[in-house]
Amino acid sequence: FAQLIFCFACWIAIIKYRSFIPLMYLFWIFEWGVRVIYYPFFGRGGDVINDYNTAGTPGFYMAPYILILLIIFFVLSLRRAN
Repeated sequence: FAQLIFCFACWIAIIKYRSFIPLMYLFWIFEWGVRVIYYPFFGRGGDVINDYNTAGTPGFYMAPYILILLIIFFVLSLRRAN
């Protein structure tokens, strides 16, 4: 539910407050950075917990690539439009 609230706040920033878009990217970078750095050390990502899970979630394996993409988007969002 918290991710839905965060997504709603991002849409408000996109529609109404465009100057907050770089800040929203920083929030997304923080969230995905936690997935890359914190989760592997505490076993909340790619490990198989029980018989129901056969592999890690796609979000765990794609997190480094998404983090790099978000950093690129953040840098691009800091540029001024001509």
